[in-house]
Amino acid sequence: SNFTFANKFWMGSSQSADGGDLKKVKVVVVGMPGSGAKSLASRWTTDTMEKPSNPGWQSLERPFEKMQLQILALGSARGLWDEHISATDVLAFVVDGSDEFDEVAFTHSFSAALAHLP
Repeated sequence: SNFTFANKFWMGSSQSADGGDLKKVKVVVVGMPGSGAKSLASRWTTDTMEKPSNPGWQSLERPFEKMQLQILALGSARGLWDEHISATDVLAFVVDGSDEFDEVAFTHSFSAALAHLP
């Protein structure tokens, strides 16, 4: 299917095309409760929608961009946000577009995530 092709193209391979060093980038994935942030991060790193059996930093290499993403899926576990968001290079905030949009809840959660950035 086109989705499978696009997903494999986006994810790339785990080999560096020219054998060069890859820039390491930390990505923390958080979101609204029930938004699927952990499942989305799992999709990026394992090509499945199942939560990883050993939660923690997962690696995804993007050789054509010379990047190695270190992805940590925290979801809506706000107790972990302070420790990890403040040390990240990229913050990915996930919202479930199929749910009715709750602007107040979104503003509260998104603001809480941004408050942990340096």
